[in-house]
Amino acid sequence: MKIAFLIGSDLTSHLIVNDLLPELLARGHEVLLNYTANRPNSQAPAALRRLYTIERALLAEHVYPHVTPDPSRSNSPAGIAQLYAPQVTVRQVANVNAPAFVAFLAAHQVGLTVSVRCYQKFGRPLIEVLRSHGVFANLHPGFLPAYRGVLTFSRALAAGDRDAGFTLHHVDERWDAGPIIAIGGRPLDHAASVLENMCRQRAVAATLVLAAVDDLAAGNALESVPQEEDQARYFTHPTAAELAEMGNRGVELFRVRPIVDLIAREFGEHLRTRLIDVLDRELEHAR
Repeated sequence: MKIAFLIGSDLTSHLIVNDLLPELLARGHEVLLNYTANRPNSQAPAALRRLYTIERALLAEHVYPHVTPDPSRSNSPAGIAQLYAPQVTVRQVANVNAPAFVAFLAAHQVGLTVSVRCYQKFGRPLIEVLRSHGVFANLHPGFLPAYRGVLTFSRALAAGDRDAGFTLHHVDERWDAGPIIAIGGRPLDHAASVLENMCRQRAVAATLVLAAVDDLAAGNALESVPQEEDQARYFTHPTAAELAEMGNRGVELFRVRPIVDLIAREFGEHLRTRLIDVLDRELEHAR
């Protein structure tokens, strides 16, 4: 079966994809990895700009240029392409709704497409093409329908929730509103940051996708249930005031040392000193 991913530029989504890849290849599937990017919002509160630096810019600018392909650890998109072609195709996609890209996916007749924190709004032509050949699903960080939107783990931590997790759901033209295929989660660590909690759920997220892959490969339809609209809440990026209140409740968006430790474990210990030096400079600049 052909499986496509529309992948955001953040650490969590890249770790999830790295975890999924060996499992999918061992099952004999062909994988299309389509990496997307989004620009930082210069008007966002300083805390969100710092989060963008450590969650997104760090990988592209200061990790991936300094790692070599290694099948025993996580890899950059370029490393994945070098290690696993032709079973894996890697593309950088500026606009997922571009007619040429929609035509590319249509030609491949993908059986399952999964969006993993791709922040681009999906247009009707893309949705229709992917639905016509298979299933188009979104791997959403947060329990739906109560936690639609962005940075939902920060809201769950601020609310004192015991658990958080990921929801795999069908894509429609409304944000995070399609029928639910599966939900998985684990207890939140309220002593850890938002980003740490998200990264720790990577195995939960990967398990949801693999279960869907196995069902489809066996010829089964994916069962799903509509979301209960009366339970739905949609969260935008937190304002400066909301971020301050989260801080008062002990919620941190990230902590530098645990994330440096994670990246060094995943991509190579040689990165550790470089990352600490870079973050000292970059985070001060983002204030």
